[in-house]
Amino acid sequence: MGRIDDIKTEIDTDPLVRAYSGMTDQQVADSMNTVDRPAEGSIEELRKYLLLEKKAAMSLLGRLEVLAAGTVGSDPLGDTISGGLTLEHITAAKALLRIADPASGFTLDYNDSRFNAILDDLAGGVGNALAINPADKTAIQALSNNQQSRGNEIGVGHVKVGHVTHARALP
Repeated sequence: MGRIDDIKTEIDTDPLVRAYSGMTDQQVADSMNTVDRPAEGSIEELRKYLLLEKKAAMSLLGRLEVLAAGTVGSDPLGDTISGGLTLEHITAAKALLRIADPASGFTLDYNDSRFNAILDDLAGGVGNALAINPADKTAIQALSNNQQSRGNEIGVGHVKVGHVTHARALP
């Protein structure tokens, strides 16, 4: 499906109930170009946070690496885990390390419940693990404040008035 077809589908179905049918072509283009839709955040921002944020004398990324290399029942950090490392701690640390080091261009929905379960496991949701503290969890979730236009969200990019006019003329 081409760009104009995608714009026509958006106008005809109006899934966000923007009332495209009552708008001029210019108003539709402006509406589709308004940056007001949530967007996934870049992994680079997560990685930068984990690299630069320190707890004690180690970056959060370093702490995750130590946790991921641990064994159940051990206390590799010595200052954060009371009662020993659990399988949930190790699994969560490994998962966050994998997420933070994907192929370039990868994005992440920081509000995804599965991602937040990983953060919960690391921020005290399981046992007393505090590889990251609740403030770190909040800061990581705040990385999701990216916004995009509806045109970008549906994959057509910047919408011009002529695109809308052409789309409306299609049968």
